[in-house]
Amino acid sequence: MLYDLDTYHDLARPFFGVKLLTPREDFLGDVSILTHGTLTGFQVKFSNQRQDRNPARITEFDTEYVLLEIYTRGSSYGIVEGQRTLVTPGIVHMMDWSRHYMGVTTDAEGIGLHIPHADIGYDPSRHPAYVALSTDSSLGCLLAISLELLIKELQSGASTEVPTLTSSTLGLIRSGLLGERDWHRDPAQDRSRRALVESYVRRNLDSSDLGSERICRDLGMSRATLYRVFGSGGIEQFIRGERLEQCLSDLLCSSGERGAVRRAAERWGFDDAANFRRSFRARFGFSPSDCLRGASPAKAPRRDVHPIHRSLRERRLSKDVNDAP
Repeated sequence: MLYDLDTYHDLARPFFGVKLLTPREDFLGDVSILTHGTLTGFQVKFSNQRQDRNPARITEFDTEYVLLEIYTRGSSYGIVEGQRTLVTPGIVHMMDWSRHYMGVTTDAEGIGLHIPHADIGYDPSRHPAYVALSTDSSLGCLLAISLELLIKELQSGASTEVPTLTSSTLGLIRSGLLGERDWHRDPAQDRSRRALVESYVRRNLDSSDLGSERICRDLGMSRATLYRVFGSGGIEQFIRGERLEQCLSDLLCSSGERGAVRRAAERWGFDDAANFRRSFRARFGFSPSDCLRGASPAKAPRRDVHPIHRSLRERRLSKDVNDAP
């Protein structure tokens, strides 16, 4: 159901305060509410906005529930209990809605379920405030499928399968997410942490102070966790690799003008020219100058495949083979 901005504010008030990040005339708020017993399902689409969930100011709605949610489009970045959160398609997440949460959503569309603590045995003093699982993991995939099927059946009306789907979804949460496990070393959780860090790095590649210290500070992550997720020194290697990829992109888009290699290197934080050339060749198998010559239409053969393009093609094929199931 489509809502105007004022009605949307009223609808959202029991959940969070909303500040619109788009012009009022461009606002979109499309919300479907689906209920079954103590559960509330929903399907939403809404414009870019800032959300502030402060339970101390909310008295109209029971705060003792969790939110299970997955996006089909858009993204959301936020913070809950000092922990950074990331929601994108491919990540199913669960958040304790009795904690203080602030976040920014962009072009969001998704489905979710509000679940009372008592229905899954959630204990805020013992269980994490936020859990995110990649749908590449078995548990994340099962949760996403269960949620999608349950919302679909709730939309269809009086379905005889809703009780079974409800029981299985809550069972997955109760045993899979909230069972005895070491959350700080959970492999599925680490995959989500890595996705969050990778997204942060790519958005801040042009920052000169980008490194493990800043990442830990801004994402509320310990150095031990960061090193476990990426391996010793792995985060620095990842940053360097992403910056080299940006250099490659700049050089391939260059018209071959003088000084292009130096400008690309300096733009992405490589101050030592010799070290840059060695790192570039080690990653791609050819030098920055070779790449620049390959990017220049005047110097590239018209019919033969240029060695740079051939090398890139081989890298892509190798990656496809390695990523294949």
